[in-house]
Amino acid sequence: MSSSLIEKVGLITKAKYEALQKQVEELTKEREALTKENMELKAKLEEKMKEKESLTKENSELKTKLEQLTREKEELAKENAELKADIESLGKTLRELEEERKRLEEKIRGLEEELSKLKSGTATS
Repeated sequence: MSSSLIEKVGLITKAKYEALQKQVEELTKEREALTKENMELKAKLEEKMKEKESLTKENSELKTKLEQLTREKEELAKENAELKADIESLGKTLRELEEERKRLEEKIRGLEEELSKLKSGTATS
């Protein structure tokens, strides 16, 4: 081979080597950028996972509280129904006592009238 051909092959080889070296440098930079982005995404993912765990715990606590409040509401509704029944019963008893009081007042008036008549009858005799 002639020296000119060897020089041309050397220049071509050198140019290819430099192009490949440039590609390697670019790929290395891309890899570093992707590695950095990957680490940032992993950190965000970890943060989101912690957030999810916190929300899951909070939701669980809220569900427990909701169940407790639902039970309390049901107990209060039952107690209210019992109290309403007691109030109705007491109202009925009160009406009955009122009627009995009226009957007794009428009897008392009747007896007072009889007593008055008896007194006036004994007073005249």
